[in-house]
Amino acid sequence: GIYTLSLHDALPILAATVPSTTVWPALSPVLTSVPESPTTHVVTVTVEVFMLATTFTVGSGCATIQDCIDAANPGDEVHIPAGSYTESLTVAKAISVTGDLSSTTIIHALANQRVMTITSAAVNLSDITLTGGLVTSTEDLFVDASVGGGGLRIDNAQTELTNVALVNNQSGFGGGLLALTSTVTLEGVDIQQT
Repeated sequence: GIYTLSLHDALPILAATVPSTTVWPALSPVLTSVPESPTTHVVTVTVEVFMLATTFTVGSGCATIQDCIDAANPGDEVHIPAGSYTESLTVAKAISVTGDLSSTTIIHALANQRVMTITSAAVNLSDITLTGGLVTSTEDLFVDASVGGGGLRIDNAQTELTNVALVNNQSGFGGGLLALTSTVTLEGVDIQQT
């Protein structure tokens, strides 16, 4: 993103503590010509910052899938190696959640819970099976977030599902998948026994 910094009074401190030629090369001309009385000058600098995405791998730095999701920042990837996992997950940030293959990366819901909820974010989900979700509430699905989508509930989000299997999930509304006020792109999605 692009950030605008207004430096006033703190400019001498910044010049003394930030190695401008290695951390912020764009600030070098400003930081090398700090006036004697910085309180009489206001300097506005626009810096474009590019954050590199990080991949969080379950079992390598994160004990659980949810731990990796919680640690991730927008733009990061949570990778789930092949295996069978038992968790009920919530994703509320713009990340990618990927497995090795939908036939080998399988997430089972905790007893009487949904497998995954995606809300208020742009999320890419790929190469995963979500199974065993059970949502029994029959309340109004627009009022109660616990209703619907035994396998996956997407609420107010932009989500891309690629090579995802939703198998053996149950709910009064949308056993495998329920999407509310969302844009969902499906490619190679298999929904069965719901």
